[in-house]
Amino acid sequence: MGCEMVSMPFQIPRRSARLRSEAPSLRGMAPGGEGVPATWTTGAKDGIGTSFYNPDQGPSLSNVWYTLSGGTLTEVYYPDVSCANLRVLQLAITDGLSFSDLEETDTTHKVELVFPDALIYRQTNTAKSGKYRIEKTYVTHPQQHALLVLVSFYALVGNVADYRQFVYVNPVMNNGGRQVHAEIYSDDESTVLLTSSSDKSMAVAASAPFVKASAGYAGVSDGLSELKQTFDLGSVYAYASNGNVTQIAQVQPGGEGNQCTYTLAIGFGPDEQAAVKAATTALADRFEAVVQTYRTQWQTYLSQLSPPPTGDTVQYNVAVMVLKAHEDKRHPGAMVASLTIPWGDKVVSTEGGIGGYHLVWSRDFYQVVSTLLSIGDRPLAKRCLRYLDEVQQQPDGSFPQNSWLDGTPYWRGLQMDQVAFPILLAYQLGEIARYPTLVKPAADFIVENGPFTAQERWEENSGYSPSTLAAEIAGLVVAAKMAHDTEDLRSAALYLATADDWVRHVKSWTLVNNGPLSEQPYFLRISDTQNPADGHWIEIKNGGGWRPKDEIVDAGFLELVRLGILAPDDPVVTHSLDVVDEILRYDAPYGPVWKRYNQDGYGEQSDGSPYHGNGMGRPWPLLAGERGEYEVAFDKSPQQTAPTHLYGPRKLLATLAGAANDGYLIPEQVWDGNPVPQRNLYPGGGTGSATPLAWAMAQYIRLSQCIRQGRIVEMPDEVVERYHTHPADLGPAVQVECPDFAAISAQRGIRVCGQTAPYATVLLRGDSAEVTLRADAQGRFEGEISLWAVGENIFHLVGYDNHRSVSVTRWMVFYQPKSVFEMSDPVEDDNGPGWLIYPTHSDFKAGDFDLCNVRILHDDKYVYFEIGLRNLDNPWEGPTGISKQLVDVYLHLPELGEAGQTKTRGLRAQFRDDTPWHRLVRISGNWHGEAQVYRADGSVASEVLIQPQYTSRRISARVLADALGGYPTAKWAVMVLVAGEENGGPRPVRVTASKWDFGGGSPDGAHSDIIDMMVPDGMYQRDLLNWQTGPICLPMLRLS
Repeated sequence: MGCEMVSMPFQIPRRSARLRSEAPSLRGMAPGGEGVPATWTTGAKDGIGTSFYNPDQGPSLSNVWYTLSGGTLTEVYYPDVSCANLRVLQLAITDGLSFSDLEETDTTHKVELVFPDALIYRQTNTAKSGKYRIEKTYVTHPQQHALLVLVSFYALVGNVADYRQFVYVNPVMNNGGRQVHAEIYSDDESTVLLTSSSDKSMAVAASAPFVKASAGYAGVSDGLSELKQTFDLGSVYAYASNGNVTQIAQVQPGGEGNQCTYTLAIGFGPDEQAAVKAATTALADRFEAVVQTYRTQWQTYLSQLSPPPTGDTVQYNVAVMVLKAHEDKRHPGAMVASLTIPWGDKVVSTEGGIGGYHLVWSRDFYQVVSTLLSIGDRPLAKRCLRYLDEVQQQPDGSFPQNSWLDGTPYWRGLQMDQVAFPILLAYQLGEIARYPTLVKPAADFIVENGPFTAQERWEENSGYSPSTLAAEIAGLVVAAKMAHDTEDLRSAALYLATADDWVRHVKSWTLVNNGPLSEQPYFLRISDTQNPADGHWIEIKNGGGWRPKDEIVDAGFLELVRLGILAPDDPVVTHSLDVVDEILRYDAPYGPVWKRYNQDGYGEQSDGSPYHGNGMGRPWPLLAGERGEYEVAFDKSPQQTAPTHLYGPRKLLATLAGAANDGYLIPEQVWDGNPVPQRNLYPGGGTGSATPLAWAMAQYIRLSQCIRQGRIVEMPDEVVERYHTHPADLGPAVQVECPDFAAISAQRGIRVCGQTAPYATVLLRGDSAEVTLRADAQGRFEGEISLWAVGENIFHLVGYDNHRSVSVTRWMVFYQPKSVFEMSDPVEDDNGPGWLIYPTHSDFKAGDFDLCNVRILHDDKYVYFEIGLRNLDNPWEGPTGISKQLVDVYLHLPELGEAGQTKTRGLRAQFRDDTPWHRLVRISGNWHGEAQVYRADGSVASEVLIQPQYTSRRISARVLADALGGYPTAKWAVMVLVAGEENGGPRPVRVTASKWDFGGGSPDGAHSDIIDMMVPDGMYQRDLLNWQTGPICLPMLRLS
């Protein structure tokens, strides 16, 4: 006969501050210092769960999320989805005489979903010795911040009285950190395990009594070693603080039969009293009643959505519930990527603030939210859009690489697709009210900063990415529709003109012709420049080294199909798929799965040990879903060309389901090596990265919907219509009549007039000036615009029919303000003192650092510095249009009355004491924000606007006159120094030239990094830069 222990609530002590510490038998502080180093647990979860929450019904009463792995309870999140408060909770079993087991290591594990329509999981752990079995069923209490665990212990040999059961807890509070206090507390009748850190507390209680309990430090005084040695817990301690703390308690369920059942409760609160109350109140309810309420809430949610159209109903339901479970309850609308820490068993938990995947990425966010919208959860999608608009979007319109729930950026990388996806979500929802606050700022940011992206969707490389381009183009097209609908005709014209231009170039920027992987054209993963055939190498992050970019491919180009830009049967798409299949496909036991890209290093090591900064990238199941979406679209296309392999959308849907574990959770990556049982790695099974990945779960749902509807459900109609079904006609032509093309103006402000179609919108747009004009009934337009650079000022003229057609032409004016200083420099003296050597990489061309002339000019607001070089190009796509050069303009400005500086900024030279510099205008590619105007104390005085002019091989730099103390006078002195740029500073000169470094320097570092400079009359560069004759001391040239 079994013995079931009913709920036995504790008496909460009548004290407002803390529970009183127990037990005369308890010693004080546990020994062991901080304990052994602590880590989180693997990212491979077998189950997750939380109570359903509808924000429309008021504040959540149950802010607890649990995760399961390896037969144990792992990270539990409270009070939101970003904050983990537990490492592991499990049972230790001993007979008191001959053995001591731990569930994690001494049992075999099985997990199952208890019901097909609720996130309730049961773990079954069977002793490897065959002596006992433990079943644990998990459910969060819908009205309490508490998790309940129904524990059933089965004696397979003997009866329950022959065994002693211990609850072992290894808490890691408040998302990590050492400031944790673990204590054993009791009232007159019951004992509770209590842990606190800052404003969060956790209490572990049971319906059966804890007859013996101790706090300690992991690996030292945690009780487990003593159980292994003596099969009993003899040394018990009252508390442990500041380290890897633990608690252990013997639970006494009673009974003489072969089965016994009791309930554990893990309660949370802002303080100890609240945590204990949550645990004890939850215990007071019948477990079965809690399960019924919990299940009913999830059933109701599922019933309101589109039913599973195809495939596995249970898998579909779990995917839907898992996605909803990733929405935070304190920040409604915030969706994290996964309730995991990838390879958490290698991530130190005593370092606070670990983000793992429980952060908000707007890309993953979009994949999840757009999927839930497609099956009918419109209220959630609107909450999520509000979150993006009001919480996560940055003031400049961009979105951070990822963020905490309150919008604070965690990683600060910039990924342009993550700026575009929120626009697409707003369009899908028809939320025109979000146009001025979210859509327009994001679209403007894309226009100003795209198509180049600092990181592509794999968060690793900068350049021109097919997948990023697809999102940018689609985002701009739908933003133009919303702009038109709100009568923002200027923005509509700009967005359409930009999108059309990028569509025309997407293949030339990202397509390899006759490359090393195929004689036929194929898309590469990313090109660092607009020329995919320039022979450049890219760095493969995560330890992958440097590889020729035309040898690295991924399937990101399918986004061009999914978002309606390219046709599914476009020959370059179908052939690129053949390349991808040959290089990236892995045939798992259940179907084909693809890796992100070749040479990927984000995954386990070859022996299965966890990723720790490097490894081998493994196949991602979600990519099978993306391939399935492509095949849905291909089935509806004319199929003029086809990839060699067509797997079938339903087969690929089954592949996604096949990748799921026993808890129906789909992993980020699956193992593609030989079995490694000791690490729980098996061919086609999930790795330690992240299970579940919300994006992968969403992909299953979305593919099933695509199959049901026979189309890609989120393909924007506006994009398809523009580039396929009803291509837009060429917009109204724009003819500028004044001033003439290439006219020379001595004035910064100019009047522009011309002719176009009646009532058309005309947009004149340059790098730093813009004006929007509206033609009259005769098609005349007139307005004023300001020039911004000495020399060429190139405008794009956009004509817009105020509906969907645009035209773009190029127009140019030369600007020549008043010149106050001009000087020429000898050519071919770009060798420092006469013997420095250029770096050997082919991107460095003769004349790159050869200063030819310098001019200083000004108008009524700005001072301009014009630098002429023997060669000027931009092979690395520097943000300012400059890739290789660092040009420093040092100014001696005695009229400022400020202290000067004689040392150069990183060039290893100094100026004479009688002419220190007061301002430095640094001109570079601005890769790291270094292109600024600096004061002598190193502070920034203002920005500098840099405009390269490749035809004339000149760089124009514009600075506010006020930042220099006024306009140039005869008392000013100047020196221009030219060096190479690297990582925001000077490119080093070494003894021997190498691929990226100059050569000819001194072994002792006495040389300068200056390659060329202005030289006053009567002086010689070879003397000024010759460190062999003494320290390098530079003159300046007075403007007089």
